[in-house]
Amino acid sequence: MPCALFVLAVVIALPALAIPDLPPPPQSMVAPAGNNMKLNGVTVSVRHFRSQRNVSEVIQFYRDEFPASLPEDPGVLVTDVLQPWTVISRMEDGYLLTVQTKPEGRGSSGILAISKPPNDPDLQDDMGKRVPKMDGSDVISDLETKDDGKKGRVVLVTNDHSVKSNADFYRERYLAEGWTPVMDQNIDNQMHTLAFNDMGQKVNIVAMRGQDGGAVVMINVEKTSWF
Repeated sequence: MPCALFVLAVVIALPALAIPDLPPPPQSMVAPAGNNMKLNGVTVSVRHFRSQRNVSEVIQFYRDEFPASLPEDPGVLVTDVLQPWTVISRMEDGYLLTVQTKPEGRGSSGILAISKPPNDPDLQDDMGKRVPKMDGSDVISDLETKDDGKKGRVVLVTNDHSVKSNADFYRERYLAEGWTPVMDQNIDNQMHTLAFNDMGQKVNIVAMRGQDGGAVVMINVEKTSWF
């Protein structure tokens, strides 16, 4: 199903000693992807990998690499709600370590990321601008991408509203602006996916139930002209 691409796949230029290590999976080829992304207003670079290990083996590698020892260290969080992607994430020393992977042949491919929100208040104020959000929403990340002439943006927000309230808000907003709906699916009241098209532009929205009863919302916009 069409879903937002959760690409928190970045390495911000910070002193090497300050950045936690995020090793690639075994039997991998790793290459940088250039400076074609911005996270929270900061230009970043990306590492792609291609591994002979399949997705299940990649997940197990990171579970072994970062074993859980609750409550001090929860290890890694694994989610596959954004098929075909599986996202493996971990917080360490204030950094978000992210592996985004999907099947490729008998193995897998994906992106390695180490990210940290900027300390510049002006950059923080710019995060999530020009993207609709419910009142009281906090912007967690704002990723801009440019690939083969296409520009995209993935904004991750949290709020105290229900999944249903978020779905209703975005449905009403985009329908009122004349977008054409192409998906509107509720999954066990835990997640709601929406998708809209408008003259070559695409918006995918995934609202998921948060740990504290609120919601985590991912908004993915793709278009040929920046916004």
